Amino acid sequence: MKQPILKALAFAIFLTSLNSCGIGFGLGRKSQNTQISISNPTAEIEPLKRDEYEVLGSTSGTASSSQFYLLFIPIGKHKTAEELYDNAYYEAVEKLPNSDGLLLPRQKVKKLVIPLLIVNYYRRAVEVTGLGISVKGKQQQKK
Repeated sequence: MKQPILKALAFAIFLTSLNSCGIGFGLGRKSQNTQISISNPTAEIEPLKRDEYEVLGSTSGTASSSQFYLLFIPIGKHKTAEELYDNAYYEAVEKLPNSDGLLLPRQKVKKLVIPLLIVNYYRRAVEVTGLGISVKGKQQQKK
């Protein structure tokens, strides 16, 4: 009767000692830092000054994703919030001819959930609005 209790106690002490020594042995590390150096210093992106871009006008773009649930099992792939924002952003930029990006982008998120007993419906829509801008020196850079 005493032998299983002693084995369990010894095992608990062993696990505790591994856990407390894990930091000393490097077992508790999450990740290592890696450094990447860029040899070309001109590759860094600097913010544009007001005289370097032209405001084209206001624009907006939308993206949505739908998913069905059969009981609690999802059917179909649901896009993440970042994917929906990126898709709506790029649609807004594409709506304006010669646009390179958006200035002061804002997003509106709309969610629709229709819960039923067996089949549930979930829809997420993102609308991005902002001012479309065009960089002034891009035609000279292409030549």
